[in-house]
This record gives sequence, C-alpha cells and structure tokens, in this order.
Amino acid sequence: HERFGQTKPDEGFEFASRALAGPGFMRNEISYYLSENLFFARRLPSYQNQEALNQFSQKIAEISQSLEKQLEGKPEVLHLRGYLLLARAYTDLFFMDQDPAHLQDAERALGKAIRLNPEFLTPYRLAGKMRFLQGRKDEGVVMYAKAYELDNDIQKFYEWLGESFLDIGELEQGAETLRRSLRVSGFYAEGQFDLQKVWGIADIYQKAGKYQKMAEFYEEVILHVSGAKPHPQLYASLSTVYKIMGDKKKARETTQKMVQLYPELRSKAEEFLSTLKD
Repeated sequence: HERFGQTKPDEGFEFASRALAGPGFMRNEISYYLSENLFFARRLPSYQNQEALNQFSQKIAEISQSLEKQLEGKPEVLHLRGYLLLARAYTDLFFMDQDPAHLQDAERALGKAIRLNPEFLTPYRLAGKMRFLQGRKDEGVVMYAKAYELDNDIQKFYEWLGESFLDIGELEQGAETLRRSLRVSGFYAEGQFDLQKVWGIADIYQKAGKYQKMAEFYEEVILHVSGAKPHPQLYASLSTVYKIMGDKKKARETTQKMVQLYPELRSKAEEFLSTLKD
C-alpha cells in the first residue's frame, strides 16, 4: 500500500507477490487488499499514459480474476466487500479499454453480492450504474429504485441516476436529473447550500452547449437559496451566460442586481458592463 501511494507500482507489485506466496490461509485477505490497492492505484500519475495504463489494466484483471476464484465458496468477513470491490474494478477496467466483457464480469460479481445480502443497497446502486453502461437504462432505473426502497434517500436516487446519464454521454439529461436531486433534498436550506455542486451542474450545461438551461439553473439557484444574500459569483456567472447568449439587456440587469447587493463590487461590474456596449 505504501509503495503504491509513493507512485512506485513496480515495488508495490513485488511486495504483493511475496505476500501472496505466504501462508495459504491468508491469501484470501491479501488478495482482497491487493485488489483494493490496485483499484485506487489507477489514479496515480504513473498510470496516466496509455501504455502504462494498458499494462496496469492487465495486472488488475489478473488479480481480480484470482480474487474472484478465491471468494467462491468461502463465506468470510471480506466476502461481500470482495464482490463489491470486484464489481468496481471490472467497471473501472471497462472505462480503461471499453471492453463490454468487463461489464458482464461486474454483473456477475454484483449478482453474487446481492444473493449474499439482498437487503444491502450498495450492490443495487452499482448494478444500476453498470446497466446504464450496457445500454439497459430501464433496468438501471429499476436497480436504483430498489436501492431507494431500502434507504428512502430520494437525493441519492437522483444523484446516482444523474451520474449514470453522464456516464453514457447524455449530458443535458444528467444535469437535469442532478438538478432535481437538489430540489428534493433541502439543498437550498440554510446550512445545506454548497456552491461546488452548483458549479458542477453549470459546467455540465456548458459542456453540452445548453446555455439557456444554464441561465435558468442560475436563476433558480438565486431565487431559492436561503439565509444570506446569494453569492455574487452567481450573478456574475449568470451575467456572463446572458452575454454569451447575446442577451445584453439581461446581462446588464443581472449585473446591476449584483451591485445593489454588493456595492463594493461596483468597479468590477463597470468593467464587465463596458464590454456590453454596442
């Protein structure tokens, strides 16, 4: 774990091989933790070029297959966690090389996890994500609905659903669904508001080129946020969107509203307003 964390994967694999060569009764646990380390090691800088990523994907596939074999018929403490890790690893492998066979492997691992504990919600959420990646959106929604039946967390339902739309490139639908998760969760209540979530959804609209939807979203946030005055950057961002859309009138009006609330920003506002002159 330390070697992977220090971006020394070759040394990490060497230590892992020595560990796996140890007592047989420890191999199941060692395989699990090795797979866990590999799953997170993909994000290391040393794996950011394609050749290294291809080599790494081979190694993680081998380790994952070994762990899956060892889990068969061994109801141990790490059994359920092992299948969940395998599902994540196989899904991660799909994102590396786009081989749909990895999604079938993930489906198999999740099926085993669900059979072990049908009341545990995480496998259903992961299964929902995997079904979307397979192009089986209706089944994915059913899986997310099953997770919702278990925890009654409507915010999580829409968050996972929204992320799944993003996974398959349906950006506008993903943004709309994530936006709905804010509405149903008390997000706009004082103490719950998080600007980073707002920027995240706005960025999705921008990538999709949906500036009208982006403007409507900013208007919604400004209207519903509770407590203190809306953050000035919300007005500044909305003004910029209107400028991009060619609606100089609304860009001016929005900037003027910001100045009314934040007079100390008048000079910055005037700089922006000067760019709107015909």
